Amino acid sequence: MKFRYFDGSRSGPKSFTHDGVDWPKSILVKRSVENDAQYASRLSEFDVTPIREIPCMYDPNTQSKGDSVESTNSDGWIEISWPTPVDNIQAWDKSTRKSAYFIPGQVPSTHTTVECPGDCYDWDEENEEWDCQMDELREMRCDEVDELYLSKQAIPLSYNSMNWDVDGEAQNAVKSRTLYAMMHKQDGATFPWSGTVTEWVDADNEDRAFATADDFLAFAKAVNDHVDGVLFQQRKTHKAALRDDTTLTTPELVEGYDIAAGW
Repeated sequence: MKFRYFDGSRSGPKSFTHDGVDWPKSILVKRSVENDAQYASRLSEFDVTPIREIPCMYDPNTQSKGDSVESTNSDGWIEISWPTPVDNIQAWDKSTRKSAYFIPGQVPSTHTTVECPGDCYDWDEENEEWDCQMDELREMRCDEVDELYLSKQAIPLSYNSMNWDVDGEAQNAVKSRTLYAMMHKQDGATFPWSGTVTEWVDADNEDRAFATADDFLAFAKAVNDHVDGVLFQQRKTHKAALRDDTTLTTPELVEGYDIAAGW
């Protein structure tokens, strides 16, 4: 808490001399029986006025307090408030591309008020504009293709009117049992198509069985045709298109390329 003293200075509680008498700062402590008006009235005997600050209701991230307004309240207190917050200016760091807010007129030279289009842009100091790093943008979109490719594998494959998992774990299981089925089909093989190898669990967690090795190999081929023949090929096609600098020649074309088509 602050006070305005008889000499015009302002500070927190302190000892002082008034009319030739030294007073300890404890004299400034508000008594439990005093209301605000009584407290201010008692301090006025020493030409000391308590100061009340009204918190400014503003967003400290995007606004500054603005100018303060001071008045003397009816209870004898000096009241300071900030009734009109000022919207700060958003600016982008030219090196890191990160945004921050600054008081109007105080944007540092390291920042620009021109909005950064994205992480693949660097500030061109000579032309005073954001310059797209096309190779970086292309690879960023290729990463999006990879994420889409993985998400597509999480969608079960419909085969023989049933749904089957085709994610990475399921593909590894199919590969191992495909090897078993192929070994069973060899002349003189000692790998009978029986027991647990015939069992399988579909995407609905229902137990299924393949009566013959050929049945399972047909299922494995369907999985391979879907994962490698469709999903992987679409992934390959989209990434090749994004990296084609003779067709997608501008940032707008690269950013607007539809990676969801054809899956």
